[in-house]
Amino acid sequence: MNRPMPVVHTSTFISAALIVLLLIISVVWVLLSSHSFDWQSSLLGLLVPAGLFIYAIFYTFIRPVRRISSMSVEAGLLIMFSHVGCVFGYLIATSPFPLQDELLVHMDRMFGFDWLVYSKFVFSSPVLRTISLIFYNLTLPLVVVTMVWLSLKGKTAQSSKFVLTIIIGAIVCISISWVIPAAGAVGYYAPDESLYQGLPIFIDIHYKQDYFELRNGKAFVISLTEPKGLVAFPSYHVCMAVLILLALLKEGPLFWLMLVANALTIASTPIDGGHHLVDILGGMIVAVACYKLVHRLDCIVSKASKTAL
Repeated sequence: MNRPMPVVHTSTFISAALIVLLLIISVVWVLLSSHSFDWQSSLLGLLVPAGLFIYAIFYTFIRPVRRISSMSVEAGLLIMFSHVGCVFGYLIATSPFPLQDELLVHMDRMFGFDWLVYSKFVFSSPVLRTISLIFYNLTLPLVVVTMVWLSLKGKTAQSSKFVLTIIIGAIVCISISWVIPAAGAVGYYAPDESLYQGLPIFIDIHYKQDYFELRNGKAFVISLTEPKGLVAFPSYHVCMAVLILLALLKEGPLFWLMLVANALTIASTPIDGGHHLVDILGGMIVAVACYKLVHRLDCIVSKASKTAL
């Protein structure tokens, strides 16, 4: 019996290439800097992608199931990128450019937004505080849900493009933060514990210490044991939230469910992400730009393929 040839989407190739390129840049950067990397911290993280790729091989060549094979590859790429992107984010935090929080706060005020007032409002209610905390931490799981949903529905090309937008979105957000570095609203206002009224907080001034140490030129050991998101402007959390919605535009009831969930995620970002309002707006713009870029690339590749045939 002739087995069907595996189908690998162009978006998947581009995602893999970007991960390799970012890995090379990060390794060279670490070797040339005063910083070091805890290599042992990456070993456990590599086991999961390795297992997923073995799973993909099984469902590609031994028992071909295109949906499962594609889903396994995309999931493996997402996990690998999360590690490489984290290291890249730490290195980008060493930007020599001055912090731009004063400018970002000024822009917030132009929109009539006051971070301290908004924070006090949310922390005045345990219910609002709980909702904010839950939905901010749902973003990454919802990225996985979106990828799995599209793959299992047989929309493997769409799933592949979604993963690519997530990867490009991260690279763009991290790169912008090199040119426009910011400590974020939490780092700028440095609120004391009284603001939180004894309620749990995901990102506070202590969370930002890694960022300030990197900014001050302190030799740092980058570890994936407890990775932290150090990008303030633009917000990558918001970028992911918008990309999820764009990927699910034609998915009926699921889209509307995700719209509510991701709207709450975006509303929670100033609190649990410690972001300025303009960080959120920036994340939205990056998401739309990356979505259009990947869509354009897909159109160009499709046209080129038809021309070649």
